Amino acid sequence: MVGYASSLSRLRPIALLLGCTGLLAEGCASPPSDIDPVKSPTYQETEREREREMKEASREFSDQVLKAGLVFEDEALRIYLQELLDRLLIAEGLEAGEVGVAVLESTALNAHVRADGVIYLNLGVISQIENEAQIVFLIGHELAHYLGRHALKREIFESRAATITLWRRAALGVALLPLGQTVLATADIEREGRTRVLAPLRSGYSQSLETESDDYGFMALVRGGYDPTQSARFLQLMLNDHELERQEISSAKGDEEDDPYFFASHPDLLARLGHFRKIDEERRFACKQAPLEHRDACVGTDALLGETEYRVHVERAVLETARLDRKRGRRRRAIATIERMLVFHPESVDGWTMLGEIRGGWGPRVDGLAEAIEAIERAIEIDPTAPRAHRELGFLAERAGRFGDARLAFARYLSLDPEAKDRAVIEYRLERHRGASGTAEGTP
Repeated sequence: MVGYASSLSRLRPIALLLGCTGLLAEGCASPPSDIDPVKSPTYQETEREREREMKEASREFSDQVLKAGLVFEDEALRIYLQELLDRLLIAEGLEAGEVGVAVLESTALNAHVRADGVIYLNLGVISQIENEAQIVFLIGHELAHYLGRHALKREIFESRAATITLWRRAALGVALLPLGQTVLATADIEREGRTRVLAPLRSGYSQSLETESDDYGFMALVRGGYDPTQSARFLQLMLNDHELERQEISSAKGDEEDDPYFFASHPDLLARLGHFRKIDEERRFACKQAPLEHRDACVGTDALLGETEYRVHVERAVLETARLDRKRGRRRRAIATIERMLVFHPESVDGWTMLGEIRGGWGPRVDGLAEAIEAIERAIEIDPTAPRAHRELGFLAERAGRFGDARLAFARYLSLDPEAKDRAVIEYRLERHRGASGTAEGTP
């Protein structure tokens, strides 16, 4: 891990951009935080054993994930993501493939790395990301967690904090002896005090590791020639999605004040967003002040975004995310996800079809029905031989009272898919609509 150790000494983005070229040379010698490297003289054998146990547990986790079928199977997407990761590994002097990547079938906006060297990206976060720069930032962030052994550091910190608490508890017992009292008599007070003292410490320590990883992700963008402002854009997208989910949760519960999802997620994201805006302002200022011979270290207007490359690879993942969100009742989020995809893939038959299905699948209500039919008709316009689109058009036409159109759509569906599993159901509906034209009949 020599490459990562050297990177830690210049993790601050401005130091990376200009410090190591002579403009801010002191920045190259300044560590990003007070976190000691794990592989230091204080790295004891017990901690080595703990790390071995964590890796073994992670391998078992990975095995269980595979056996449970929780990995999203898209080999082209996996290869694409691995190639992006390998570039970061090679930049650290490591072998391509030393850390792997997999996509989990989860709509949660999350990603994490395991001690066995596998970065898991959820479908939810992949579907929200707009371009290659943003996914490189996220992969870089998770890679920093792995290379810096952050999981082990957290566990060591928790263990030491627990040990300190035990010693303080014992000291309290000794102090109470002259008074004829025991620790049990003050257990509730002591427990509450311990929580108040340790919780901020844990939060602060964890936040320092997150900041370290965020800075590394920013550095990955700069090294790769990507637009570094996409780090802040990525977090803004996460905030936007949290707000959309908060609205749907509040709408379902009828109570916006008691939404733990909203209050638990926003403060951290807001703080991180502010951090990236600050360091990007510093970067811009430093670049403006830089001599001409050093300005090649500054990313200009030609910085990479990689929108097309990314969207081409994630179409299936986006559609699966929308399907899962629809299943969970997150209708607005599913619609927003597909609509973003269609901006880049306007010829996606599956995208237009699913958009029509979701817009039209809102119980007995008819709001959005016209838009649903329009989406399905767009899918049929692109590919007149798509059976699923004709089937959905039949159901939507029924709801709109256009029974003649429903009959034609159902008949077309069966002609395109003679072995349809629901053939008996569709034939029954065809019989109901036989002889219908326009809106003459009542709703079947």
